[in-house]
Amino acid sequence: MQSYCYNEITINGEMEELGKLHKLLTEANYGQRNMDFMYVLGLNGKATFETLRREIDTGWFYLLFEFSDSTITMNGNSSLAPPVLFLIKLVDKFPSLHIVLYSEAYLCQTGYHVVVSKDGVKTKFAGCLLEFRAYCHK
Repeated sequence: MQSYCYNEITINGEMEELGKLHKLLTEANYGQRNMDFMYVLGLNGKATFETLRREIDTGWFYLLFEFSDSTITMNGNSSLAPPVLFLIKLVDKFPSLHIVLYSEAYLCQTGYHVVVSKDGVKTKFAGCLLEFRAYCHK
């Protein structure tokens, strides 16, 4: 059984902050989907599995990202859990961001719809993967 999550993330906010975030993501991108999340968050230290679990809520997170029409979109896999803590830390760093996460966790067969903004974290859906897919296709 796969022990990873597939994540789709949409980020909106003020253009200045989106531009800064896009610049950080671009600078931290080591090519083929490898990202230095410690750099993006402005944290010192090496991005080991343990460090990433502590700092971004997942041991690894491979993603592709795009910036167009005043929106940053990201998608990719993370280990064990969706990277909610990473998204919270992005909002701490860039307060205008409004982030929407859709995530499917295959090992535990669950799906999540979470919104992160300066108003906090709101779980819109958390439950069975089949129910999540039906929820997404309403």
